[in-house]
Amino acid sequence: MKNYIIGIVVVAFGLFFGSYAMAYDPPAPAAGSGIANTVHDLGHAHNGIDYTADPADPLNRICIFCHTPHHAYKVNGTGVGSGPEAPDGFDYLPLWNHEPTTNVGSYTPYTSGPGAPTVGPKALQAVLGQPGGTSLLCLSCHDGSVAVNSYGNLDQPVGSRSGPNFGGVAKFISPLYQIGKDNYLGNHHPIGFNYYDAFPADSEIRDPDSTNLV
Repeated sequence: MKNYIIGIVVVAFGLFFGSYAMAYDPPAPAAGSGIANTVHDLGHAHNGIDYTADPADPLNRICIFCHTPHHAYKVNGTGVGSGPEAPDGFDYLPLWNHEPTTNVGSYTPYTSGPGAPTVGPKALQAVLGQPGGTSLLCLSCHDGSVAVNSYGNLDQPVGSRSGPNFGGVAKFISPLYQIGKDNYLGNHHPIGFNYYDAFPADSEIRDPDSTNLV
């Protein structure tokens, strides 16, 4: 399972989780090919699930659901500049435009179970902590606490925001794609550790720099 996770982290630029829950149809595109017509293209319906903004984005943009070049979220405590501050714990905000989860620091981490090996190549060679940085961005949609189409903020033009905070219709992530519902990650992907530190000693973790995603 850990092999699978690393490949997805690479192909999804670290922003979203494993493809077993992604239901790609057709199969997942190659890294670097963009999000158009994938399940992270939130401007269009996929497999009967529609997260598009209601009211619709007037410019038919697909990146605006997560990113914006103007008035994005900023790290808490930075003070100056327009755009809201993200909650504590968000130390990675790549022009982030989606309302962040407030469940920071409250997740139950992954566990292999009491019968899992604790030594040897099959043991997870890492101590799991709370999700941070990149993982928290994923969870802003995937833990089900924030509507997928809740993007933009009060510092942005009306046409750049949607979702329940601005009078639109809230569209929460389908249970099929939820990861960390009720803050529980115990039976989901092991996250909250450094893959670079863990992979040399763990035969089930692939080199994060590898481009071989099979």
